Amino acid sequence: MSTLVLLAHPDLSNSRGNAVLAAAAHDLAGVTVHDLHAAYPDGRIDVAAEQQSVEAHDAIVFQFPLYWYSTPPILKAWQDEVLTIGWAYDPMGAAGTGIALKGKTLGCAVTTGAPASEFAAGGWNEHSVESFLLPIAGTVNFLEMRWRAPFVAYATFALDDDELARTAADYQEWLLA
Repeated sequence: MSTLVLLAHPDLSNSRGNAVLAAAAHDLAGVTVHDLHAAYPDGRIDVAAEQQSVEAHDAIVFQFPLYWYSTPPILKAWQDEVLTIGWAYDPMGAAGTGIALKGKTLGCAVTTGAPASEFAAGGWNEHSVESFLLPIAGTVNFLEMRWRAPFVAYATFALDDDELARTAADYQEWLLA
């Protein structure tokens, strides 16, 4: 199985959590890490190249910091531009057309600055990380893909080096599962 990790961090050089997770993913056979900001510093996405890359993989992972309770802008732009009518889906339901993603798996690897306790009823954010990912889960359903429960690294600002290393190892296991 091959996995494409679409890394969307606006400033990876100043990231602790996403940088370590991306490095851990890079070390795995069958996993391709694609840094969207590095590939498209001007924000102009090569749609044909992205579609070809997606087609060459069995699973896709959106890796990003939870950014104002959503994805960073480049990942939303990627979705808007790459998931085109006639390639990602066929609104008319014609058999065999526009179903490039059907049956593929998509999951999210998300980092947060806050601990898990803040992503629950009574916590500062009031909602789970999974609830903030519902638009992506809905997209997965619409595209007839398989949704994978997310990998969430909580409180990455507060993790010491050993905890961050364990989180990276857990991420590797999640990617390979």
